[in-house]
This record gives sequence, structure tokens and C-alpha cells, in this order.
Amino acid sequence: MKYARAMTAAALLAALTLTTAGCGLLPKEVEEEAPALAPPIKTEKATYTARKGAIEEKISLRAIWAPVYAEDLFYKNGGRVKAVYVKSGDKVTPGQIVAELFADDAEYQLAKAEIQLEKVKLAIADAQYKNQFNSSPSIDSELKRLELDLKSAQMDVDRYQRLLSETRLVAPFGGVISAVNLKVGETIAPYAVVARIEDPSDLWIEADVSDNDLVRLAVGQKVRLEFSDAKDVTEGTLVALPDPLAKATQAGAAAAQKKIKVRPTKHSEQAKMSMVGKVHVILQKKDDVLLLDKSAIRTFGGRSYVTTKEPRRDVDIKIGIEGEQFSEILSGLKEGEVVIGR
Repeated sequence: MKYARAMTAAALLAALTLTTAGCGLLPKEVEEEAPALAPPIKTEKATYTARKGAIEEKISLRAIWAPVYAEDLFYKNGGRVKAVYVKSGDKVTPGQIVAELFADDAEYQLAKAEIQLEKVKLAIADAQYKNQFNSSPSIDSELKRLELDLKSAQMDVDRYQRLLSETRLVAPFGGVISAVNLKVGETIAPYAVVARIEDPSDLWIEADVSDNDLVRLAVGQKVRLEFSDAKDVTEGTLVALPDPLAKATQAGAAAAQKKIKVRPTKHSEQAKMSMVGKVHVILQKKDDVLLLDKSAIRTFGGRSYVTTKEPRRDVDIKIGIEGEQFSEILSGLKEGEVVIGR
């Protein structure tokens, strides 16, 4: 019994010794230091100072140099294309034939009418000759009948000449053919736009306008021009508003867009058709008024107000002209006062 107790004590002592020795072999644990926290960055809102200056309210529109004289060409009556004499980019003179439709029947009928007209003229000349030597009521009656035949024959000639001319598309003025939509042999519908002519010698500026902006525009308003490729003109005048009755042609729906017309104050040597830029229509302008950056103005429930820096308080303001960056302050602030941005 004593022997068993001695053995148990020895075993416990050995286990304790091994455990202690094993712990000695492991690396010591190192406590990590917590990273130092950076102090929070103090963010301050921007401040703005009320100051005197000039301001203008304007509408800015995308614009393009375009010909004053431009016209879509079409046939009043349909038909089959006989010949096309021009292509896009060709220069034409007034009255030059652009294209032609087949008109065999009109040509035939015109020839017959012209022959009949000559026959009547010969008959009248013969009757007038006879009347010189033997005037009689019958010859007088014959002359009156022939005069009526002459009018009828001339009307037929005029009619077929008009029908024949309607098969020929001609340039209404001198210029450049900017588009042609015709092929020999194809059938053209009445009033379908088949070509366009433009006069590049006289240009103005066209700008697309929305209905919201259109109600604020009027003929005679001053316009500032911004064209990087035509810097020799900077000002102009609004000379025409969109035609409320204008409709898009079959050639392109772009014609349906509402456009204003602007005349530059002087001729531009640098301007060319299709140059793109902007027009700024000046609605109203004031000098030496109190201005404040829009970033400082707060609105809520129809109320406009600002927060002054010193003393810090909300102040109601009344706004006048609205510019791109600044607003006119009619009341509520004084020049030099500093306000805090939104």
C-alpha cells in the first residue's frame, strides 16, 4: 500500500515536471499596443461674402451656322425619274434643271397643241388677207371664230407647257445642292422632298429651343455668340421665332424641331455652314447690384434664406435676377456680410 502511494506521487511529480518544461519551450506572448487614433478632422463649411457686381439672366442654346436661303425641292405630281443631273455638293445657278421625270404624254400633247396653235394663226392671217379685198359679214364672223380658236389653242399650249415644266425640278436660286434623294427609274410620290438647295453666301445662326424657353423669347433680344471657330463675331440679335404652323417634311423629322434665328451684328469671315457653338439670349441685365453665390442660398417651403456667420443666425432674403452662379439679393443682406454655405 505504501509502495502504491509512492508510485502515484512519483508519477504526478514527473507529469508536473514535463508540463513545466514544455511551457518553457513556447514563445512568450507579446501584447499588441492599440493603434493611436487620429484626431477627427474638423470640416468647416465654405463661406461666401455678399458683394456688388453685374449680373445677367440668360438662356443658353446649342446653335449652328445655317444658310438664310435654303429650300427643300419636291414634285407636285408624282412620276418616274428620267434623269438626275446633279449630286450632293454641286453648285447650281438659278433655273438650272436638277432632275427630270418621264413626260412622254405631256410632250406629245404639247406638240399637238403647238401645231394647232400655228394652224389657227395661219387661218387668221388668211382671213385677214381676204378681208382686205372683200370685206363681208361672213369674213368678219370667221375672224371672230378664229380669234376664239386662237385663245383655246394658246390655253392648251400653256397647259401642256406647265405640265411639262412640273416634270423638271429646277433650282429656285443659285447655291449648293446639299442633299439628293433621287435614282433614275424610281417612282416619286407627290410632295416627297427629293433634294435640298442652300446658299452658303448668306449665313445666320439657328438654335433649337424648348417650349419652356420659347415663352421667354422675343424678336429683337440681344444675343451673345460663342463659336470657337468663328471668333470674329460675338454679338447678334434674335430676328425670328419658330413658325407655329411649320410642319416636318417627309425628308426629315429634324425640321419639326423649333428653332430661333439669330443675325450677327456683322458679317463673319470665319463662319461656315454647320459650325456648332452656343448663343446666349440675354433676358435682363443689371450692374452694381448685391450678389451672392447660389451655394449659400437655402430654400424651404417657398422661403429663401441664408445663415450668417457672425452672428450665426438664419436670415430671410429676397432674390432678384438669377444668374448662372450668382443671384441678385434685393433685401435681407448688406454688402460684405459673410454667410455659410449649404
